[in-house]
Amino acid sequence: MDNASNLKLIADNWDVLLPAAEHGFEERGRGTVLADTTRLENGGYPIQYLNLAALPDDDSVCGRMVRTYDPQKEVVVSLLRDDGRVYSYQLGRPTQTTLVRRGA
Repeated sequence: MDNASNLKLIADNWDVLLPAAEHGFEERGRGTVLADTTRLENGGYPIQYLNLAALPDDDSVCGRMVRTYDPQKEVVVSLLRDDGRVYSYQLGRPTQTTLVRRGA
């Protein structure tokens, strides 16, 4: 799988992945949202939140991302793809913009 198709899949499912990451972090601490893109359930990909303790204790890319991301600004999303590999991405959260109106 190429990065462009993985990032498109994440963008297309961001409305589900971001809340899952936020809720997972609040409930279980640092971790990644894992989407199993090899199958569909109820019209979407099955997802689960894996906290740091559930990840292999090795020097994997995903583990490094989970240990180092800034939960206030970022989330980690992992995709299980048809080739049997897991692809992980450390992504920035959308920022809130505030419009400030000034009088003349």
